[in-house]
Parts: sequence; C-alpha cells; structure tokens
Amino acid sequence: MPRFDTTGNIIGLTAASLGFLYLLFKKMVNVMEIDMTTALKVITSNAAKVLGIFPEKGCLCEWIDADIIVMDDDLNIDIVFSGGNKIMKKGEMIMEGTFEK
Repeated sequence: MPRFDTTGNIIGLTAASLGFLYLLFKKMVNVMEIDMTTALKVITSNAAKVLGIFPEKGCLCEWIDADIIVMDDDLNIDIVFSGGNKIMKKGEMIMEGTFEK
C-alpha cells in the first residue's frame, strides 16, 4: 500500500494486512461493482509487480508459490490452501500458518 507525506505525495510502499486486502476486494466487488477479475488483479498480480516479486508471487502458474482462497457466493472465505496444505475449511482454521506459531 502507498505511504503518503503530509502534502499527499507518495513517499513509499508498505505491505497491507491480509484482512485489509480481503475487505478491499469485497468492497471493490460488492460496493464499487468492479468485476472480480479486475478486483483480484489489484490485490495479486498488480501488487506483486509493484513490489518486484512477480511472477514468483501474484499469479497461479506451474512451479510458483501461491496461496489459494476459495470463497462462497457471498465472498466469504471458505477454504484456504497455503504451502500446499489446506489450512482453513468452512471458514475455520484447521492448521496453524507461519505467523500463528
């Protein structure tokens, strides 16, 4: 996410929390009526390109490290795969991630 000085100029970038990115995605789709493909690019491939980590992050390609989130029709998180493991099922954590340990 961009960081701004007191006059509104961008002075750098900082990582956004996963919760913020999820809420941003839902708002773009549900409130701003941006199509899902475009909204998803904002928080995945476009962000990875700005950070200089694309295509290692930000896309689904063979041999790329990717986390996958499966959502229901209301965009609630249902299943999450991380590091090749299912870590969330039916919205409940079933395995600790790196940051929960």
